[in-house]
Amino acid sequence: MIYRGLVTGSLIMLAIVSQAVMASAQDVGPFETIPETESPASYRSPFDIEPVHMRQYRPNSTVFVSRWIDKSTPEQAVAREIFLESVFSTSAPGFAFATQTPPEQLLTMFEGLQGNSTVNGASFVHEARFGPVAVVPFIRNNTQCISFVGEWSPTTPEKRGSRLLGYYCLPFAARPIDAPAPRTAQGEAPAIMPIADGDAQQFTASFFGRFNLTLPDEIGVAIIAEPGTATPTAAARLDPNEGIDIVGRWNNETGNGMLKFDQPSGEGSMILEIGARYCEGYWRHEGGNYQSDTMPFGRWYIFCSDGASARGHYTSQSPTIVVGEGQDNQDQTVFFRQMDE
Repeated sequence: MIYRGLVTGSLIMLAIVSQAVMASAQDVGPFETIPETESPASYRSPFDIEPVHMRQYRPNSTVFVSRWIDKSTPEQAVAREIFLESVFSTSAPGFAFATQTPPEQLLTMFEGLQGNSTVNGASFVHEARFGPVAVVPFIRNNTQCISFVGEWSPTTPEKRGSRLLGYYCLPFAARPIDAPAPRTAQGEAPAIMPIADGDAQQFTASFFGRFNLTLPDEIGVAIIAEPGTATPTAAARLDPNEGIDIVGRWNNETGNGMLKFDQPSGEGSMILEIGARYCEGYWRHEGGNYQSDTMPFGRWYIFCSDGASARGHYTSQSPTIVVGEGQDNQDQTVFFRQMDE
C-alpha cells in the first residue's frame, strides 16, 4: 500500500487506544485507504497539502486515521512541513470507551512525538464547532504544537460513542527540520519557553477554524469537562442570557455576530459574519465589574474563512453596552458593539 509507511506511527498508537475493544486479531480487518469524501475529518490548509485517509473496521468500533502531507517541493517542504494527524473512532451502539485519555498522554502514544516533545502550557477545553475538545500545548523540535482529545459517550443504548485523538504543529518557518536547535552563548540548549494561556487558545482556535469533524447522528453528547473551573460571575458574563447579538464593521463593510456565554470563568466563543467572510473566535473577561470603579474589560480574537484574523479589546459600561475595537492581520480596523434592542 502506497501510504503504509506514512501511518506507521498511527497504527502503533491505535494498538494502545483500542485496548478497550478487546477483539482478537482475526476479528480486526486491515486498514484500507479511503477517499476524502468517506472520511469524517477534514482540514483546509493555507497551502497545498495531500490528505491521506484510512479506515479499519473492528467488532465494536470503526477507526479512521487521517494525515495531511505537504505537497510542495522538497526545498519548500523543509521550511514548512505540516504535522497534523488525527485518529477518530466510532463505537457500536451503547458501547463506551473504558477510560478517558488526557491530551498530554498523546506525546508518548504518537510515534512522531516520542522523545522530542515537551508540554509548555496549561491544558484547557476548546469549544470546537463539533463539541468540546481537551487541548494541551507543547513544543516539538522548537515548533509550537497542540495535542487534542475529544470524547463523546452514548447517552442511550441506541447511541454510539466516539473518540478523537490528534496533534498539530505549526509549519516550520525559522529553521529546517534537521537543523540543530539554537544554543545559548554558553552552548546550552535554551529552556522551553512557556506559552501564555491566551496565545495557546488563539493558536488552537486558528487550527480548529480549518479543521472539522463530522459526527454521525447516533453519537452521544460530549463528556469532557475542564476540572476546577468556576461558575462565571454575572459581572464577568456581561449579561445573564445565553449570548448577546453584535453588529460589526470591518474596514468599510458591516455585518452581524454574537458573543456567546458557552465557556466557564468569564469567557466564551464569538461569531462575526461580514460579507462573504465568516469568522469564529473567543472573548475573555480580564478585569473590572459593574460594582467597582473599573468597568468590565477583556480581549477578543477571531479567525475567518478566508484566512484573515483579527484581535482587540472590549469594554462594557453596563450589561447592555459592549464595545470592541481591534485590528486585523493587515492593520485594518475592526469594530463591534452590542446590537440595539
